[in-house]
Amino acid sequence: MSEYRTDHIDKDEGFLYVDYWKTANDNEEGKVIAKIDIHNLEVLYEDETHKNNPRTQAIINDAIEELKTMEFEVMTDICYDCGKVQRHGTMKDINEDGFDIFCDDCFYKHQYKKETKQ
Repeated sequence: MSEYRTDHIDKDEGFLYVDYWKTANDNEEGKVIAKIDIHNLEVLYEDETHKNNPRTQAIINDAIEELKTMEFEVMTDICYDCGKVQRHGTMKDINEDGFDIFCDDCFYKHQYKKETKQ
């Protein structure tokens, strides 16, 4: 009998992991078959073969319903230039500018300005 677990949440990465074992054997190595984003509830499949499996979908749907009842602190960064908000740690830091952080668009704009001034 196969086994599913949805008890591991990585708050730093922002995912709940859906783990799967083919049997109930404790010596068997399980694998992550899907991740659920704890903020927007998007399901990202690591193993596409489980995408249309009714039992897997029921497990995932139950996990999503449980996540809806939970609250998570969301760490974000704000682009110094345009004000865009992104998940913490995903923006680029320009150390010469006093540790200002920029989204990708603004970072490349500032890099271009720096290169053309030289």
